[in-house]
Amino acid sequence: MRRTVTSFFLALQRLLALCISPLLFPHTIWRRIIRRGRPSRPHLFRRLWQYALGRPLERRPSSRRSLDDRSGESRVLGVRVHPLTMNDAVERIIEASRNRDHRLMRRVSFVNADCLNKAVTDRHYHHILNSSWLVLPDGIGLRIASHLLRMPLRDNVNGTDLFPLLCERAAITGTRLLLLGGKPGVASAAADNMRQRFADLNIVGCLDGYAESADTAKTLSTINAARPDVILVGLGAPTQERWLHEHQTELNAAVGIGVGGLFDYYSGRIKRAPLSWRRAGVEWVWRILQEPRAKWRRYVVGNPAFLLRIFAERRRVNRLPSRGQWLQEPVTPANWARVHAESAAQPRLPAVNYRHRFLRRQFARTALKRVFDVCIAASAIVLLAPLLLLTALAIRLESPGPILFSQQRVGYRGRLFSMLKFRSMYEDAEARLASLAGRNESRGGVLFKMKQDPRVTRIGRIIRRLSIDELPQILNVLRGDMSIVGPRPALPSEVANYSAADRKRLQTKPGLTCYWQIGGRSDLSFEQQVALDCKYLSQQSVVTDIEIVAKTVPAVMGGKGAY
Repeated sequence: MRRTVTSFFLALQRLLALCISPLLFPHTIWRRIIRRGRPSRPHLFRRLWQYALGRPLERRPSSRRSLDDRSGESRVLGVRVHPLTMNDAVERIIEASRNRDHRLMRRVSFVNADCLNKAVTDRHYHHILNSSWLVLPDGIGLRIASHLLRMPLRDNVNGTDLFPLLCERAAITGTRLLLLGGKPGVASAAADNMRQRFADLNIVGCLDGYAESADTAKTLSTINAARPDVILVGLGAPTQERWLHEHQTELNAAVGIGVGGLFDYYSGRIKRAPLSWRRAGVEWVWRILQEPRAKWRRYVVGNPAFLLRIFAERRRVNRLPSRGQWLQEPVTPANWARVHAESAAQPRLPAVNYRHRFLRRQFARTALKRVFDVCIAASAIVLLAPLLLLTALAIRLESPGPILFSQQRVGYRGRLFSMLKFRSMYEDAEARLASLAGRNESRGGVLFKMKQDPRVTRIGRIIRRLSIDELPQILNVLRGDMSIVGPRPALPSEVANYSAADRKRLQTKPGLTCYWQIGGRSDLSFEQQVALDCKYLSQQSVVTDIEIVAKTVPAVMGGKGAY
């Protein structure tokens, strides 16, 4: 009987999707469904069914992104910078290390304000950076430059935070790492600490940046004998980039990464800045306090110089003459004074306040999302009123206690709010949580999940499977605490265990559904949920929200990962 009811609702959902799909799916989604050309009617209906049921659409092999695709890159002071997220960068490095279809080792470089200052005055270093496979933005300086120059940088991808993520993925995929750099014993100590965190991590060699790397021929033979997939070189910029560029053809590795001084942090030789300092973007102040003699010139002199160069580039970009205003007359010693005077007298394009334009666009996007949330929430309350009343009655008849369960959750930018749910557990559920902590089935340890939780009532199991217990959160949407689509609302105890990368989930309002809801719910690990939430943050729009809402109903009816 239960399977019959589920099949009936699935068939009804398919019929509704086919009938109202011209109204629900905007032009961009139609293009995704149809995929160029005019498909036959049965083929089009089949694709519509796949889309409505949340199944992946067939993709053409030619549409797959190549590892060497350079689309979407930006330029800062003439240097290419790739606007990737931290997880995207790790995945591309791991994929490149496993697919050795490239004749030369791929080089990865991190650039900060100091690196770009050096690249301006050192043309060879400038050429090395532009010839790298990936150039990743590192630090608050690049973040400021992205706002001033209107660049689409998505994340602060610094090597210190990327290293443990790379080690975690390398342990899972069996990628072989080799560490080169630092004082004697530093790289080995960093490797030992990483092996303690990730038992399956395969680090095939550790060489220091002094005595062991003095003999270049011996160092190269040692590296090639270990046959690493990824080499992490910590010799400091620009020495590490020059070393990788010079020996690119001699190294038998898939990827070479210049990582600066991160071995000092993970070996424990130098203490890293507290999380609050890093989130505020003032880690450079901590570096000056730690090593004042070595770092004061780099930050006290280098940071203002970098900002002056960025402002000069912004001024140059904003004041470029329009088409038709370029001088057609060649400049000669005889007419240069007249040409210069005419050029100065030509009207320039007015400087555009791009910050105001960005804020207006951001306000319009936020307002449109709020209108979408209110319309969907108000319609859902009216349409689902009978279901809400029946659920409340069933909860009241089965066990004593309130019908609604209120719990403190962390919302937008860390603000606490009271989230409403239908009560699906017994009244003493919170008191019994400590005794069940050892039976947690959630991967990662941040969340608590059990497939057969003894605290859940019989009605609770049904409404949890169909996600009916989440419906009172529609009231949170109307109050403005939540959105229809957004990251999962987290408990304060969970947020206390968040890393710096995990806190990105708090940059938008939590929601009733998102990619985690249609991608497996509780079957996903905490790291997978964070990755899906970060994916939504980089793609959020009303079109994306409509797409996710359209896929949520069949995902909920299927019941995958609901417990």
